[in-house]
Amino acid sequence: MKTKSGFVPRDFEAFETYRGFNDAGPHWNLALRFSEDQIEIPLDLLLPDSKAKQAHAEQGWKTTNPCFPELGRK
Repeated sequence: MKTKSGFVPRDFEAFETYRGFNDAGPHWNLALRFSEDQIEIPLDLLLPDSKAKQAHAEQGWKTTNPCFPELGRK
């Protein structure tokens, strides 16, 4: 991944899906899980961590999870 994109994001958002369909929408730094042992990372949707954080903030995404409050404190 680093060879093709020049960087490796620290965090990814995982979505359950099926091959050929990205139902996760126009998000960044995705890990698309097609089966128990198949995950695909679309390289054209990778952003450096700082740019992904900025894009998420612009969309108004919450960075905390009430079920896992420690996740948002990075």
